[in-house]
This record gives sequence, C-alpha cells and structure tokens, in this order.
Amino acid sequence: KLKDIIFHLTKRSINLYTEQILKEMGVKVFNEGSTAKGIEAIKKFLSEIGVNTEGFNLYDGSGLSRSNMITTKMMAKMLEKITKQPFYKSFYNSLGVAGDPADLGFFKSWGKGSKIAGNARIKSGLINRVRSHSGYVNDSDGKLIAYSFIANNINGSHRTVDKLHRKILIELANIK
Repeated sequence: KLKDIIFHLTKRSINLYTEQILKEMGVKVFNEGSTAKGIEAIKKFLSEIGVNTEGFNLYDGSGLSRSNMITTKMMAKMLEKITKQPFYKSFYNSLGVAGDPADLGFFKSWGKGSKIAGNARIKSGLINRVRSHSGYVNDSDGKLIAYSFIANNINGSHRTVDKLHRKILIELANIK
C-alpha cells in the first residue's frame, strides 16, 4: 500500500521512492508520468487545499536540488491544511518521533527528558549549506502546532542548526 511506502520513505528519506511517487502523481492527475506533470499535480493539490504557492519551486521530487524552494510559511500552512485530509493520520505516523529509541527515524535521541520526547513529529532535510526540520508538536495544552524551520547558507556544521531547531521546538512544546 502507498501508506506503507510513505512510512518508510519519510522515516528514512528514500529519495528514489520520492522521485517515483512524483511521476506517479503525474500519471494519476494528468495521465503523464513525468517530473514536470508530477510537480504540476503537487501545485494543483496545494491550490485545492488553499495553500498559496508563491515562493514555491520544485525541480525534482527528492529535495536534493538547489533549485527546490519553499518558504517556512508555506510549509507550515501546508502541514496545517493536511490535518483535514483523509491521509493525515498515515502521514503523521510516518514522521520521525523525537526521543523515541524504537522509532525508525533519525530523532531517537532528540529531546530526551523534554516535552518533545514522544511528542514532536519531524521530517528533516539536508543539502549543502541548507538544513530544515518541519512537522508537528503539541504545546502544553495539547494544541497541535505545525512548524517549519529552514536555515539557508549555513557556514559550519548542520549540527549547530540542529541544536537551535531542537531548542525552538522545545520552546513550542512548552507554550501554555
């Protein structure tokens, strides 16, 4: 099933799968399995759910091109809007779980002993001099917050950015 593929794709960042799914989206929506039609299908979906795509550019399906661009505002709005979609629960469950040593993702040690452990759901992105983390976290009252952090033109280690993003995420979880 697609939800099982997405689960492993999101947990482990399997870029070969993302490229294929993008082309399959082109087939499903426009009867053409190309990167261009897949990107067009994504833009069509985002428009249909009310996400402004200004500042959005895709070159590929994996996010490994310097030509791919999205604003944090758009990413957070998209994450917010898909909470109303029928596939939301499967998507949410596919994201990495902060501080869960049993999770398949990359965030097993993130936020141990803090309010993000077992709470924050995270998808990361990494390319030369760019680091991102986006997903969901519940605040102290249990309200779901969609978030997106993107650091561009990083000089130095992405681990420094990881620490800052983790700190901000903990602050979001502590909001009352």
